[in-house]
Parts: sequence; C-alpha cells; structure tokens
Amino acid sequence: MDNVCEVLILIIRLFKNLLPLITFVVILGCSNSELIPQRPSKPDNRRVRFRDIIHFDHFILLEENDNAYISQIQNAFFLGEFWIVFDSLGQKIYQYRSDGKFIGMISKVGEGPNEYQFIRNVSPFGDNSIIILTKKRLMAFNLEREYLWSLDSNDLGSAMPSNASWYPPDILAIIDLPAVNHQEPRYKLFRLPPSSKKPQFLGGFGQHYSFEYGTPFRRVVTKSMVLVNDEIWVGSPYESHLDIYNLKGEILKRLPSLHPDGVDLAHATKSIKKKHFSPSFGGKKTNRNVLLLEDVVVASLKGGAPSVLFDFYGTDGTILYPRVMSRNPPRLMSTHGKYIVGTIMVEPSSPNFEKSVTATELTGLRKAGLDRSKDQNFLWVGRLVDKMPRDEDH
Repeated sequence: MDNVCEVLILIIRLFKNLLPLITFVVILGCSNSELIPQRPSKPDNRRVRFRDIIHFDHFILLEENDNAYISQIQNAFFLGEFWIVFDSLGQKIYQYRSDGKFIGMISKVGEGPNEYQFIRNVSPFGDNSIIILTKKRLMAFNLEREYLWSLDSNDLGSAMPSNASWYPPDILAIIDLPAVNHQEPRYKLFRLPPSSKKPQFLGGFGQHYSFEYGTPFRRVVTKSMVLVNDEIWVGSPYESHLDIYNLKGEILKRLPSLHPDGVDLAHATKSIKKKHFSPSFGGKKTNRNVLLLEDVVVASLKGGAPSVLFDFYGTDGTILYPRVMSRNPPRLMSTHGKYIVGTIMVEPSSPNFEKSVTATELTGLRKAGLDRSKDQNFLWVGRLVDKMPRDEDH
C-alpha cells in the first residue's frame, strides 16, 4: 500500500512540474483553432433602434425674421405645396414654401367673427384649407389665409374641446378637455366633407377620468389618435396601450400593453391630493402620439426623457417592433405620402447638440443652413427603410 502511495505522489509531482510546458504546447498547437477565444462579433439578435426602421432623409430650415419668430412648435404638416406650422406658445400659424421660406401667417387674436382668443390645435382640412380649434369655435381658413367659416363648439356636442383632427376623406374627430358632464363620451366622431360646414355625428367613445373628490384629469391630448382603414386607433393619454374603434364609436380591439410601467391612476390620485401631481406622471410611459406611415402605425410614448420609446404595428394590429428606444429623437408631428415629419430646435445654449444627432443628420443640418450662433427650427423629414429589420432582430 505504501508503494502505491509513493507512486501516486511521484506522478503528481511530475505532472505539476510539466504543466507549464504542456500548457504552452497545447496553446501553440491550437493557435489557429477555434479553441482560442475570438473577439465577439455583433450578435444577430441586437435590439432594433428607431433609426433602423425610419431613416433620416433631409432637413428643412424654417425661415425666421421680424414677422416670424417661432417659440414652440406643437404641430407641423405639409398641405398642397406648403408647410403649415402651429406655434402654440406664440399663438400663431405660420405658412412656408416647401423649401422653408416664410410666406405669411394667421394671427387674428380678438373677439370678432373671424378672430380667436386661444388656439388649441390646427389640422389639415381637405387639400387646400385648414381648421383651427379655439376655446369655443372650430374655424376654417384657406391656404391664402382667408377666413371661410366657423362652428360653435356646442354644434359639435362639446363644451370644452381640446383637439380637432380631420382625416381624409371626411372624418372629423373631436376630443374633450375636462369633463363637464362625465356621462358624455370623451371622443366624438363626425362626417364633415371639405365642401360642407355641417358635421354629421357618427358616434362617441371613451370616458373622462375623475377621482373620488370629483376633480377630473385636466390634461390636453394632442395627436393620440389616427384613422387607419376606417378604424380609429386611440392612445389614452393616461395609459400605454392602444384601443381600436369603428366609426360608430364601438370598440373592436384592445391591443395588449407593451409597457407594464404605465400610469398608476391610484398613485396619481394621491399625488393630486397632496398637491404633488406632475403632468409628466413622473416619467411613466404614456401615449404621446400615434401616426400612420404607409402601412405601419407608429406610436410614441412619453417618459424617460431624453429617450423616447416607440412601438411599431401593422395596420391589422400585429406588433412589428415593440419598445424601440431612441435617444434625442425628433419630435414627430405628421406624415405625408412616404415621409414622416418631426421637428428639431437648435439653441446656442446646447453645446453638446452635435453629440445628440447622427453624423448623417449633422451633415444634413449643415447643408440646410445650421448656424450655432442663434436659435433655429428645423423640420426633420424621414421615411421607412427600404428593407425592414428582420423579426429575429428584436
């Protein structure tokens, strides 16, 4: 037994002494083999980014002068041969040529028949006119900026409308602001052809959010709905899922929430009672905008600035790309044809602005007339990529 132990001890000592040599020989012999760890390549299942789906095409610099100075763009869209830009802070509607050259504006503050006191929203109306929603009226102007007609908000069954959006060929959608009558639907649909000024009520849906002590959520909805093949897709401003309705206001489908960290209404109620309520809901993911780009529905969600989350759907409700993250994306406003339109404001006080855009976008900004010595507003124009990312890429 002792001899066996001695032999084992001798073998262990011999192996210990030869281990460095054996290791060197193995490494040398395998220098070209797959046993040597290789530098990892970019995985095929990488997370899809916003710019993998929508590519930047070009920028348009909006001309500013003594008569046209933009404070805050709430809406921008292309109509006919012109850009229409609504400055919600300055309460003016600017008109530009397709190249961004200033033409004129609508600024009729007052109490006269063709004047307004406060603009809530602006929308295209047919091919050559726009509608302006004010506190108490819906007004129409042509592209020569001439007043056409107006409707009292009561004619639309709304005491306090917050948004009016028109969709071709003849659908007008109205969203109420706070609930005067909680039994009334929040969203109302009308048939209103461009040749008419008599809306025909189709249906209503949606509820007003209120709390135990009767105070409603007073949050303005801007562009959280879109018409898709005779169906209205709606993103509630307090939640992170989308609902699909027909034109009678009947719900057809509720798309599953892709963001479990949406608003907790009970928590929001407590925050309001403690007077700590913030309209941003503390960075929670809530619907911000819903747009139709060709055959893709693009839904953006608030929360987590400066990053924005996007969900991409097929027009049949299938989920194409969920939870697509983008840091410092353009603020998307509208679509026309194959293009999607957003806005970017460049300020001299933003020294790191160049780092917030891609190299291609920075080149496009310089080509469009970037001047870092002053404030500038640009329209960001993009389009769907020719080849969409593969399903396994997300």
